[in-house]
Amino acid sequence: MLDLAQVPVAQSLLAKHDRELDLAQKAKKNLVGLIKARCEECGRTSEFEARDAGTLQVCPHCNAYVDVPELTGEPPTPAGTRAPLDQE
Repeated sequence: MLDLAQVPVAQSLLAKHDRELDLAQKAKKNLVGLIKARCEECGRTSEFEARDAGTLQVCPHCNAYVDVPELTGEPPTPAGTRAPLDQE
């Protein structure tokens, strides 16, 4: 339970989190390129738009759900080029 004296602090923290989340989502929408993800069901690797990083997508090979990983320090493959796919 939250002490009523802490409500302003909690509201401030939630507002700050909302702003940070909004900025992160806007930045993700501006990403251009491709990111690879491997389907745990069929084992095949597929490419997804970089803006899909951190989301759940459908495998184009078997229609299972695929976790598209969050981007790390490595930039996505630029759009219009192909990332080398793992052996399928």
